Amino acid sequence: MKQIILFSIGLLILISCKSEDPKPQIIRISFSNGKIFCQGKHIYSSDKKDTVRTGSWNFYYPNGQKEISSEYNEDGEIIRYKSYSFEGILIESYTKKDELESYSTYYDSGSIKIESIIQTKSIGEDETEEKAFVKEYYPNNKIYQEYQQIDGIRDGITKIWDAEGNLVLSVKYVNGIIHK
Repeated sequence: MKQIILFSIGLLILISCKSEDPKPQIIRISFSNGKIFCQGKHIYSSDKKDTVRTGSWNFYYPNGQKEISSEYNEDGEIIRYKSYSFEGILIESYTKKDELESYSTYYDSGSIKIESIIQTKSIGEDETEEKAFVKEYYPNNKIYQEYQQIDGIRDGITKIWDAEGNLVLSVKYVNGIIHK
């Protein structure tokens, strides 16, 4: 839940830097202390009604430390995202390529906490299915658990390990229900 909140806050920050000028341009906005708040480039959207972000964008804390580093494609869709703590420690990262998305969160030490690979595919005219393959880790970098979700519901084998790396549980889920 904390990861979703952090990602949502990050996206709100990303939305906040918007230009009213439809000409392609470099955007650079500063805090009152003169340090940069955000910088990046806008271009026309495909419908020519608005501008969208493209290429690399960076957002900073008031002290000048990088808060968010992101990259957009020519349609203004985010394809890469990294969020940092006030101290400069990587908190989360996101990458999108075609139907695959990768999302990771990190401990304060910088070691990986959760990594997810998400595949979205069409299963009908107006329907999609989202499969997530998730691995969670202990702070000592040993795997804690791995599982699969379909549309947010566990489905498949879930495995759990103790902090020393010993497999302690393997259970099968079918549509969110444990099966023996």
